[in-house]
Amino acid sequence: EISKVFFSRGDEELPEERFNLCGLLSGMRRPVGWNEPTQSVDFFDIKGALEVLFLGLGVEDIRWANTDLAPYLKPDAAVRVLLADTCLGDLGEVHPGVLENFDLKGPIYVFDIDFDLVMEKTVPLKKFKPLPRFPAVNRDLAIVVSGSVAAQDLLDYLEQHRPQYAESITLFDQYQGKQIEKDNTSLAFRLTYRSGERSLTDLEVNEIHTAFSQKVIAAFQAEIRS
Repeated sequence: EISKVFFSRGDEELPEERFNLCGLLSGMRRPVGWNEPTQSVDFFDIKGALEVLFLGLGVEDIRWANTDLAPYLKPDAAVRVLLADTCLGDLGEVHPGVLENFDLKGPIYVFDIDFDLVMEKTVPLKKFKPLPRFPAVNRDLAIVVSGSVAAQDLLDYLEQHRPQYAESITLFDQYQGKQIEKDNTSLAFRLTYRSGERSLTDLEVNEIHTAFSQKVIAAFQAEIRS
């Protein structure tokens, strides 16, 4: 929903009027069926929806920070949405205390974004690239790190030290629980390798990916998850 939100400027002035975009996600990911496992939506579903919106509007360089989180969100399942150093809003799982106060059944995932700010950052002209001529090669990097390491900080490091031929780097799994030591987190990233000039061989991709993995492990004192 997009609607007006009024922010106080003090007793002597009229409130500031801005458009905010809010979204809510809860329940099953797909309709229940005999051939479909029962899966509830999670944090990454609503984060992905927001990423698709930003992509469609041409808003680039979005970051997700675990600081100054909204009090109505669960601290270990929420992020602040940033563009450079500008805060666009918040996203995450509604805090259990809020659910209890309103007698709601969770989990519920929400985002609240300053849409006026988003529209200021949109790119009006789309630039299209020709379809790639050569196939991509995917490799996964699944590591166990200290729970104090934020997924966004690790993703920023991967982007800053992106290996040769890496076309994209995506976080696709975050896990805490059985088979993972207490206070640790398992993070899994998918790296897509592609050359614009030729087909890459499995051997050279493996060499590049292994060297990059060792670099990440050393930087974060991490372990490869088997």
